[in-house]
Amino acid sequence: MQAALPMYDWPEVRWASEALWATLQVSFAKHGIEAPPKLCQPGDLMSLWQSFDLVLAQTCGLPYATSLRSRVRLVGTPSYDIGCAPGFYYSVLITPAGHAFDGLERFFGRIAVNGTDSQSGFAALQLALLRPNGSPRGALDICQTGSHRASIKAVAEGRAELAAIDVVSFKLALRHMPETAAVTVVGCTSPTPGLPLITARPAVELEPMRAAVREAIVGLGNECRKALLITGFEVIEDRAYDVVEAGWRLLEDRGLAYTGQSADIAAVGLR
Repeated sequence: MQAALPMYDWPEVRWASEALWATLQVSFAKHGIEAPPKLCQPGDLMSLWQSFDLVLAQTCGLPYATSLRSRVRLVGTPSYDIGCAPGFYYSVLITPAGHAFDGLERFFGRIAVNGTDSQSGFAALQLALLRPNGSPRGALDICQTGSHRASIKAVAEGRAELAAIDVVSFKLALRHMPETAAVTVVGCTSPTPGLPLITARPAVELEPMRAAVREAIVGLGNECRKALLITGFEVIEDRAYDVVEAGWRLLEDRGLAYTGQSADIAAVGLR
């Protein structure tokens, strides 16, 4: 059995993620659901998400909407303290502090993205950069950093002029990364359904699992909840993620779904 909460697994809050899993274990047992004793630290997230023995994992909305949802079951979506509708999130757009930013419509600088498989760091930004008529604005200098943390550093150090950062990651960065003092938030992207929890368990276990997750989050200590910014759990209908898939298909139609470039900012980190 495997379980992982990799999307916001920053070293500074790993203790809280582990406490959440311990609480989930107790709740799962109460509802008759077997679960592994510890969270795994996966090297290959796509393999984890498609694993036949996956009990629970959090994934990005983009791979879920475009490839995973025909292969896994949607448990639900956590809510976070980000000033957004429950179960939804958005990205903040950042530039170097003091940088003259004339708006997305005039932007032609260098962009840092955590990865081209990311809704918050890549797809949402590419969609925001489309012209009002839906056409691309021309070739952009896009570099892949490997993580939102690395993208923040790249912008703070002037190695990139714009990045879209998952708002949960950015709020964690404000607490744990001094580099945020060297960036300025200049806007945000449209909200989309947040990062879902998925499972390979049979459909008959979905409702007990949802009840267990909801109870665990409600019962989590305030210190852990604040550390993780987690506030609740929503069972969002699968079709809500259609907007994520539709955005990606639009980028594919415009030839913007993949840059084809290899990472050129060395980074080891988390999304």
